Amino acid sequence: MDDVSTALTLTGPKAILLATEIATEGDIPALRSLIHSHKDCLPKELVLRILLTFLPETTEPDNYVSFLHELFQSSTELAKSPQLVNIDTSSVDSIADNDLIKRIHQLHLLQLGRPVIAVDAEKDPLSAFLIQRSYRIDAESGLISSLPELIVPFIERSELLRIWLISTLLPLLRLCYEYYPHGETALDLATFSNLDDSSAVETLLSRSQAETVVRDLRNLVGAWMYGSGKGKNRKPDNIVEGLTPNSAVASVNHGDNVEMVTSGATNGQIQIVYKWLVTKSSTDYALVVNALEGWGGLGDADYGGYAKEDRPSGGQSNWQYAQAALASIFNTAEASLDSLRFSNRVLLRVSQLLDEPSPPMILEQETPKPLPSRDLSRFRKASNIYLDTRELLLSRNVFTNPSQDTLLFLHIIIQSLATMLNWCQPLSIKAAVKIYISGPTAQAEELQRILHAFTSGAKREDVQWRRLRSYIMWLWSGGAEGSRGQGLFGSMDKSDVEKEILGSLLTGLHYQEVIESYILNPVLPVTVVNKAVYDAAMRFYDNASNGNKTRGGVKKALSIVHAFYPDYLPDSILLQNAEALISATHSLSFYSLTLQRGVPFKPVNIRAHNDPISLLEKVLEQNSRSYTRLDDLISIAENLVVASYHDARYLPQNVKDATRRVMGMAIEAALSEDDFDTAYSYVLNRLTPTSSDTSIDQDDLISWRAAYQAGRYQSSQSSTTTGLRLIEMRLELLSIALLIAPSAALAEILSQWRRCEEKMISLLMQEAEEEEEHDDRGDGRIPGSFMNLSSKPSRKDGGRSGKGVGVPMGLFDVARGAASAISKSAFPLHGSANTTAVKSGGRKTESVTVAPVAQSGVDVDARVRKRDVVSNMVTGGLASGIGWVLGATPAQEDGDEK
Repeated sequence: MDDVSTALTLTGPKAILLATEIATEGDIPALRSLIHSHKDCLPKELVLRILLTFLPETTEPDNYVSFLHELFQSSTELAKSPQLVNIDTSSVDSIADNDLIKRIHQLHLLQLGRPVIAVDAEKDPLSAFLIQRSYRIDAESGLISSLPELIVPFIERSELLRIWLISTLLPLLRLCYEYYPHGETALDLATFSNLDDSSAVETLLSRSQAETVVRDLRNLVGAWMYGSGKGKNRKPDNIVEGLTPNSAVASVNHGDNVEMVTSGATNGQIQIVYKWLVTKSSTDYALVVNALEGWGGLGDADYGGYAKEDRPSGGQSNWQYAQAALASIFNTAEASLDSLRFSNRVLLRVSQLLDEPSPPMILEQETPKPLPSRDLSRFRKASNIYLDTRELLLSRNVFTNPSQDTLLFLHIIIQSLATMLNWCQPLSIKAAVKIYISGPTAQAEELQRILHAFTSGAKREDVQWRRLRSYIMWLWSGGAEGSRGQGLFGSMDKSDVEKEILGSLLTGLHYQEVIESYILNPVLPVTVVNKAVYDAAMRFYDNASNGNKTRGGVKKALSIVHAFYPDYLPDSILLQNAEALISATHSLSFYSLTLQRGVPFKPVNIRAHNDPISLLEKVLEQNSRSYTRLDDLISIAENLVVASYHDARYLPQNVKDATRRVMGMAIEAALSEDDFDTAYSYVLNRLTPTSSDTSIDQDDLISWRAAYQAGRYQSSQSSTTTGLRLIEMRLELLSIALLIAPSAALAEILSQWRRCEEKMISLLMQEAEEEEEHDDRGDGRIPGSFMNLSSKPSRKDGGRSGKGVGVPMGLFDVARGAASAISKSAFPLHGSANTTAVKSGGRKTESVTVAPVAQSGVDVDARVRKRDVVSNMVTGGLASGIGWVLGATPAQEDGDEK
């Protein structure tokens, strides 16, 4: 019996065992002959399992593709099969039946089907075998490039095979063997199939560049998304270790379901691709822009000629694609002119998708053109959360919702940034949108940043400032006409924008432009311009390190004031304040002044001080004999008062009070430096009321205190003559204090007067005794003279008589004499010694008459007369003071009474 006849007589178990051995050897013709002769014991599914388990993976697909075709042909076609070949059955002939069954159970044939492809091996065992065979070939030999030869011949029989070929095998072949063959590690079929959708997209596009991204999206990602509605969202088990006889088999239905899976990618997968584009825009915007311009989105794919249909219809896919394009604009982190040009190209692409008018090109060096006015309030009210990358592709996101308003809004942002690039550091689109939706405060800060950057560089010409102003007003209006802005700074009031520009013009010292734009052709109220000019001057003043008005910040502050006052803003109180403040500061700069040790005095210290006039006290303390420059100090004080006044009604009185205050400071400083004569002169010439004064200021606490302090002065010299002269001067100062002091202070002043009087009496008595001794010694020394034995009346006794003139008057004598001086001038140094009468308390008091007399044949010398004259003058001053306190009316001189 020949081998063919022997093979025909094999039992079923031996035929199965022999088939496994033949498959192991890769002898497809012998296997075909064996299967042909044992159809009953070797069904198709079993044959496929035997091939899957034992056929070497290195076997060329061409060797068994035709066999597989024959295996699944109809019975009519099978009858025309090629002639059978000889089969060696010796390996199974000697096996006993018991051992045969045991060996069959030990075969562990692999089950058909894999969960990853959701294939039903019972209904489509060939597809299950081919796909599973492909995984085994790749795992065992890595010959993935030969797999199309195995799969392509059968894709017309199974749509599932077509989907798997296009969406799994084709992208991997292109990625690893055609486009990027020199990758670090080749990706195997099992690993690629196990990737989730996000990882798969990331893997397919991980090596893409700006030049290749369109090709990769179309040929890799586009193919990968083919037929994604079925079975591609499940991760496969391990292709090698997970293949067991009990592997789970998913089900697949043909017919209508097949038509559904061929319709294209699911919404989830295309959204993953869009998400990748949006995320990539933050790091490689040029790549994304090229992708958006060159790739048509869903359906724009190259399926290698294996698909039955090409692109799906647009509709919702175009809307999603447009949203992804807009989202990529918002997510870009680049801030350059190139990125803005890229964004404008994306806007153009979106307008084409939405069939909207194309946006105008961005203008970099020219004033942007007007734009239509639309209600863009929903963008200004939107939340920052919508700018997060994870929120950009949400359908409710107002920023990326494709519409005509969105295109206009984005064009305004892009054009605004292109305009800003001319003067300052660029911003990203996301940062600009955050400014757009922020409040007026944040927008004002950004506007100040722009203006500061513009003024910080080289000095700008007026024409550049005019251009800048037109640019900034466009940034406010957004190209629309009207009182409401739709631009980047549209949340601000228009007047606030103009004020910021005005302040920067003043900071840049462009006075002529300010005059032409804001005074001669006013766009702001005069009060606003006035305040802006003042603030600009004070900014320079506050930043100055030296108070001299001929240099530094104070010089610039003064130049601003004089540029507008009084020629253009003649009624400006603020500029008057500024001018007076600068004058006072300039004068103070010539004095040494330190408020804190080691910290130099700066002009801003004056503005920050609660009582700037009190700084003059420190000037007097820290500058020796500075009190002698009284007029300069008074001028400083007057300017400081003018620098802070707001109501002209109170200005004269405030100036008067400041003058008195400074004189008081100067008198106190002179006394502290033991310069009584200067203090005396200041009191007599500066503080003493004149005959023209009709009333005395009861609230003036400075003048009388200054006179009183001078009257209390104690000289460091001990000379008797000097002491007597000092007492006379002190009494005169105290009399002035009595004239101008309030009634509550009279007792204190009179007490000091009494002490001075006692001191004067003591000095006069001492002086009289010294003179008597001197006279006595002189009389005794005259040659030929005779001693006059008659007793002389004592000067002391003569003073007690009430009629003598050699002794000073007491306090009550002063009071009596005061009545005679009430009708005199208020200035006691010019009082008369004539007899007067004053009604006081219902009585008449007769004053002392001072006249030269002779006692005991001795003439009264000039010294006594001078002393009495001084006493009478002091009496007149006291009388004037007491009369004013008591409310006495000076009596008119009467000839009869006299």
